[in-house]
Amino acid sequence: MTSTNSKANLDFTPEQVASVIGKHLLVGLTHCSLDDQVVSIEQFHGIIDRVNLQEGLVLKLYGTGEERSLPPDLSRLEKADPGQYRLKATGEVVADPDFTLMWTIYPKGYKGDNP
Repeated sequence: MTSTNSKANLDFTPEQVASVIGKHLLVGLTHCSLDDQVVSIEQFHGIIDRVNLQEGLVLKLYGTGEERSLPPDLSRLEKADPGQYRLKATGEVVADPDFTLMWTIYPKGYKGDNP
């Protein structure tokens, strides 16, 4: 089990969900250790397929169609500036995504973790 640097906002309307379905999302996940050191960084992108409390925000990844679930917190989606974004690990260039989403993930037991 992991936690993020803030509590997820799971309050969203069907209209909010409808407004993001089919949109291109660029995601950055920073994984940190208990002592707040960066362990790894993940970057990926795809199309938002569905959003619900059971599955989360489900993204169909570009290139593979594989599904990736993220917390269904639509308030964390940021409108992306037009342009090209280069993924650090692969060098892939992502052109003009609709939104970006960034999370910092800590292991269970992190000092900022609340029960």
